[in-house]
Amino acid sequence: MSGSQAEEPGSGPTPAGLPPSRCPGSARDGVARLGRYAPALLLGHLGWAAPSAAAATLLQALAERIDPANKIVFFGAMSTAGGVCASATMIVTGALSDRTRSRFGRRKPWILGGAVLAACAMALIGVSHSKLWIITLFALYKMGESASVGALFALMPDRLASKQLGSASGVAGLGYLLGQSAGTFAAAAFLTTPELGLAVLPWIFVLCAVLVALLVPGRSSLDRPRLPVSGRELLRSLRPPSDGDFWLAFGGRFLFIFSFQMVLAYNLYLVTDYLGLTTKAAGGLMSAAILVFVTSAAVAAGTTGPWSDRRVRRKPFVAGASLLVLLAVSAPAAAPEAWAYLLFFLAAGVAFGTYTAVDQALMVEVLPEGSEGAKDLAFLNAANALPQILAPGAAGLLVTLVGYPGLFLCGGLAAAVGAVLILLIRRVR
Repeated sequence: MSGSQAEEPGSGPTPAGLPPSRCPGSARDGVARLGRYAPALLLGHLGWAAPSAAAATLLQALAERIDPANKIVFFGAMSTAGGVCASATMIVTGALSDRTRSRFGRRKPWILGGAVLAACAMALIGVSHSKLWIITLFALYKMGESASVGALFALMPDRLASKQLGSASGVAGLGYLLGQSAGTFAAAAFLTTPELGLAVLPWIFVLCAVLVALLVPGRSSLDRPRLPVSGRELLRSLRPPSDGDFWLAFGGRFLFIFSFQMVLAYNLYLVTDYLGLTTKAAGGLMSAAILVFVTSAAVAAGTTGPWSDRRVRRKPFVAGASLLVLLAVSAPAAAPEAWAYLLFFLAAGVAFGTYTAVDQALMVEVLPEGSEGAKDLAFLNAANALPQILAPGAAGLLVTLVGYPGLFLCGGLAAAVGAVLILLIRRVR
């Protein structure tokens, strides 16, 4: 199917009783092949993950420089504001994306526009000195990121068949992991000049968003039926599904991401305060750790995604990844040593690679009948953003009360509870 003939997602009729997101005869499942979208998924997720990973470290370095005595409180405030804005924006822009009518389609305007907003906001942080202004700009960054990423996630249920979702999720996960790796290495290079890194690195996001727009085929959505966009109808559309499996999936994803966010919320401080390294030495260890993490995660993502497609199973992979986190945290909890830190990243990489390779496929397949696509996926994707609100505060409290070993164990237990919730889902195998 040529790019000029490609149908806009969801433009075709769907068989009775099946939502567009799971319907084998819909435009989303019809004729699109993963090969046409794999480069876009890879670059799209690499593009937002790289500056996001860099910002996590560079903002901690900036907080330490601006207010060393209150660096944890300052960074926690940034994370909380960003998480709140990201969650709300993901849901609202998801509903608006479903209703967008333009000659560029429904998703591309949001992918591009969100990336530009995010890059501008992050670049301005690099030249700001007011704590309030930095917190505000970071919130704007997360809003732009959420708008872009929410539309990017919608490409999978829009365009691909269920039998391709595991492989597609694996490609997206690989892009995310490569972005995480590139962002962490870049952050290490800018660790002594965080302002410069924050001003330069977010433009990777814009570049990759442009490439996604060029690579994804499609036609205008101007001739699609127009959905109501009045204030009342929009508010009504923002109601989440009441489906039980949907919320089990939400809880499982939330707890898995929460466990990672909580353990690594203050990664720079973990290395300097818990392991006892200098800031300069911390950059080298963190770079080595991310290399171990990305390598193990990439191998896991490249194998488990296609494997889940062949077995037509999602839950065992996602739940198993969550349980592996519980094992991964045992090493640094037992020994505040560099080798234990690296061992954690090795096991956590396998867990995260497996999770990212299959989780998005599970989320698409768990959508209830009558799902609105991007909006309902946005609720599930909000489970990625909400931990940013809660994890830094929870991590700071746990470190204060029980130290870093207690933090590791609580993170592992959260992931284990998430595994139980995933196993309770009935609609997905």
